[in-house]
Amino acid sequence: MSLKTIGVGIVIGAVFEGLKAVTSANSSIIKLGESIAKLEKKKATLQVDSKAYDVTQKKIDILGSSVEKLKNRRVKIDAIVQSREDFKSQIVEKVALGGAIAIPVKLAIDFESSMSDVRKVVDFKDTQEFQSFSNSILELSRSIPKTAEELAQITASGGQMGIAKNSLIGFTTVVAKMSTAFDMSASDAGDSMGRLMNIFTLSTDKAKELGDAINYIDNNSAAKSRDIVNVLGRVGGISKVVGLSPEGATALASAFLTQGVASDVTATAMNALLLKLATPEQQNKNFQKALKKLGTTAQELKKDMDKNPEKTLGEFLQKLSKLKKE
Repeated sequence: MSLKTIGVGIVIGAVFEGLKAVTSANSSIIKLGESIAKLEKKKATLQVDSKAYDVTQKKIDILGSSVEKLKNRRVKIDAIVQSREDFKSQIVEKVALGGAIAIPVKLAIDFESSMSDVRKVVDFKDTQEFQSFSNSILELSRSIPKTAEELAQITASGGQMGIAKNSLIGFTTVVAKMSTAFDMSASDAGDSMGRLMNIFTLSTDKAKELGDAINYIDNNSAAKSRDIVNVLGRVGGISKVVGLSPEGATALASAFLTQGVASDVTATAMNALLLKLATPEQQNKNFQKALKKLGTTAQELKKDMDKNPEKTLGEFLQKLSKLKKE
C-alpha cells in the first residue's frame, strides 16, 4: 500500500471519529441545557418550600458542572480535530514532495547509467573531460525534444560505432533530430545512423544531408523514413561495393517501398539485384540471354557499372520495364 493511500485512510478515519465525538458532545450539552432550563423554572415555583428549593438548586449545580465538563471536552475535541486536519495537510504535502523529488532523482539516475555506457565506448582522458562532456549532453537536452538519457543513448551508439570523440556531440544532435522526425527510438536511430555513417564513410554534415533526403521522401511519398533506414542498414554494404551513393541507395529503396513492398522484401530484392549487376559475367546462361534481350552484354554492363553505377542502374531498370511481364 502506498504512503498516499495510508495517509488518506488515516485522515478519513481521524476526521470521522472526531466528528462523531463533537456531535455527541454537542447533543449532550443541548440536552443538559434543556434540563437546567426546566429546573430553573421549577425552582421559581418552589420559593416557599425551602427543602424542595434546596434539592432543585443542588440538581442545577450538578447539571451546571456537567455542562462545564462537556464544554471543556468539546474544546479538547476541537483541538484534536484541528491537529488531525494539520496532519492531513502534512501528509498531502509529503506525498506531493515525495513525487516531486522522485521524478528528477530517477531521471538523474537514468542519465548517469546511460553516461556510464558512453564511458565504456569512448576514451576520455580524465574525469574532468568526462564531466564536461556530460554537461554538454545536459545542455543539449534543453534545446532538443529528447531527455538527457535518450541523448546519452545516442552518444553511446555513436561511440560504439567508432564515431570520433570530437564528433560525438554533432552526431548526437543530428541523430536526435532524425529520431524525432523519423519516429524512431533514440537508441534505434543512433545504431542505424552510426552504421550508415560507417558504411558510407559519412561526416556528420553528410549524415545530416542524408537524413534531410530521407525526411523529404517520407513527406512526399508513401515510403516511410523508418522503413528506408531499415533497408539502407541491410543493403548499405553491397550499395557501397557497387558504387551507389547513399542518396542513390535511398532512391532505389524508396522506389520499392512506394510500391507497397515490405522493408525486408525490399532489402532482399535490392541485395540480389545489385549483386547480379556488380557481377554480370558470373551469372547463369538465362541471365546472359536476358541481357541480350535488353540490348547489352555482361561485359558492357560491367563496364558501365564501374563507370557510372547509378546511371547504369537507372537505364537497366527502364529497359527492364519495357519487356513483357513473362
